[in-house]
Amino acid sequence: MTLFDGYGVTLVPEPRGGQQPVWADTKRVYADAAGNLWTASLDALREYRDGKWTVLYAPPPGHRVLAAVPAGRRVLVLLDNALGEFNPDRQEWREVRKAEQSRIAPFLDLCPGGAEEVYVTGEHGVAKLRISSDGAPSGWLEVNGGTQSLTHFVFPQPGAAELFAQAVSARDHLHHIVRWAGNELQNVYLSAGDDLRGWRAGDGATWISDGPSIVRLLGGRKYPVEKAGVLSGNIYDVFSEAGQAFWVATSEGIARYTPPLWERPAGAETFDLPVHAITEDGRGTVWMSATDSLLEYRGENWIRHKLPDGFRTHTVETNSLVPLPDGRILVKVLGANATDAILAMDPGSGRFTRLSHPEGRSLTMLQVRERGGAWVGSEVRGVPGFRLEIYDGTRYRKVLELGAEWRGANLRCVLEGAKAEIWLGGSSGGGLYRDGRLSDPFQPAYGYTEAGVFILGRLPGGGLVAGGRDRLLRYDGNSWTTMREGLDRVRQIATARDGSFWVASASGLHRLDNGNWLSYQLEEGLPSVIAYSVFQDSRGCLWAGTTRGVIVFRPDADIDPPRTILDPGSNLREVSPTGEARISFRGIDRWNQTDPARLLFSYRLDDGPWSSFRDGSGISLHRLTAGAHRFSVRSMDRNGNVDPAGQVLSFAVPSPWYRQAGFLALGGAGCWPFSRSPGSWRHSTGAAAA
Repeated sequence: MTLFDGYGVTLVPEPRGGQQPVWADTKRVYADAAGNLWTASLDALREYRDGKWTVLYAPPPGHRVLAAVPAGRRVLVLLDNALGEFNPDRQEWREVRKAEQSRIAPFLDLCPGGAEEVYVTGEHGVAKLRISSDGAPSGWLEVNGGTQSLTHFVFPQPGAAELFAQAVSARDHLHHIVRWAGNELQNVYLSAGDDLRGWRAGDGATWISDGPSIVRLLGGRKYPVEKAGVLSGNIYDVFSEAGQAFWVATSEGIARYTPPLWERPAGAETFDLPVHAITEDGRGTVWMSATDSLLEYRGENWIRHKLPDGFRTHTVETNSLVPLPDGRILVKVLGANATDAILAMDPGSGRFTRLSHPEGRSLTMLQVRERGGAWVGSEVRGVPGFRLEIYDGTRYRKVLELGAEWRGANLRCVLEGAKAEIWLGGSSGGGLYRDGRLSDPFQPAYGYTEAGVFILGRLPGGGLVAGGRDRLLRYDGNSWTTMREGLDRVRQIATARDGSFWVASASGLHRLDNGNWLSYQLEEGLPSVIAYSVFQDSRGCLWAGTTRGVIVFRPDADIDPPRTILDPGSNLREVSPTGEARISFRGIDRWNQTDPARLLFSYRLDDGPWSSFRDGSGISLHRLTAGAHRFSVRSMDRNGNVDPAGQVLSFAVPSPWYRQAGFLALGGAGCWPFSRSPGSWRHSTGAAAA
């Protein structure tokens, strides 16, 4: 056997020893809290400890051990006629449930459920046994399949407070996947074949293995799963980790599935249109402007409100979706000939009406106002500048009006500052409106190196930031400095509850956390690297809109840190006397959640400061001083998990040959007498020069 911990493989002796395999009697192996292994093999309870397997319990003649699951300091053992408990410390056996005491017997299989429960399947139903904190059985609950004419419950797969199993129907003689989460059994899937398994995955879908096929059931629809690589072989077994990750064993190897860090939410898998803006109303309903529709997400339900013919949501104005106090939703749209307009949607009726200005002005900008209501920008065709107003759902209140002094072209964003400051961003520049006057801090003289100001916001600590076509810049009150470049059109910024700072751009999603940047692209689950919006709702769910639909962030999909590797064969213990050194390193994330090529590394020399995390598999060091040095490196995955231990390489830089002690001693011994001899002056001078 092999024990795989996500980083490497350890060989374990096989419980059967050298005996002929009987595949039907080969049972799962489970580890207890101390790391000892338990299994039911060859009709006996066996424990692996200190490098060997030992038989600790054998059933009475005529009976078989079907399965064994550790529970605290005890082991639950299923026999065909009873469920028992074995205490390894006392070497004691106790019956927990006899077959004649259950309506589901004879018993067939046993598997762990949640932290304090195990499941039992039988010929006539399924049962759940609760476990107390010390591992002792404390309660029994069962359901009989007779009312649904179901028998022979096998292949149990636990989820979070639920169990999936295969059963046979006496009515149609088909094999059914059933789900048990309460008092009744729910039919999930049926097939004529008996090689059938069902389980819940971390993506929320029910997965089905039906002979050679694998499908996902979600929202009443069936989605085939491509069987590539290892999955192309014959499926032997499936193991679900309580509804999160799961394993598939095939004739070609084993495969593990976990949801990616970013995935499509349930019910929106097939939506493949750009999502430009995301917001939430006071009732907790999430709204999204999605090209030809306004998407409504409430609870677990999606409603698609089609825009009136001729309109589509605005591509680049990613804050242009505003919930009003009366429940209506404002959405910025483009009409025929790319004309700007704002529509108001009534969630009760689903009807859209066009918002108009009382003076007939053209409404060209819409943005959520943090202090309530909406920022609305309006223009008069042929007249320079714009007017900025606050709209509360009933009336417009003028805040400022600019004419030819405004040089920022199309107004794109607004940010209220302290002391009645209004920061303005436009497609060709920006400005600061204060005390009735407009100034322009967005100039190269102040360090602003972008041509436009497409987004404005604040860092978690309160600093002002602005996004341009390629860079994100920070303002300290006097000048701008670049925070990040190579972003390719900054679309939106947001601060999450955990203090992380997010950027949506045409190069993906980017996260600043504890001073380190993490970028998310196709490898992390994005359907497209071109992102428009990023938004966290009141429940803490982080959404993002892309050119291929909406996605949600699943940080719990990867909670294990990577391990850093410094290969001794690739790194010298003594480097060049010139002080030049090249150090190579790499890493592995547990279960390869982050591809090794996408791990990030931080390093330091001796006791110096740690560098920021960056990609790459090595570093060149220059002009090192002679003597001993310590190089430390640690890795980080794309979810921000950091290797707590890291790796250390000790190496030395030898002194140049002309500074080594032996040479200096030899030179000194040769120079001293020669300096006293007139005839040896050339020799003495030569030695000194050397």
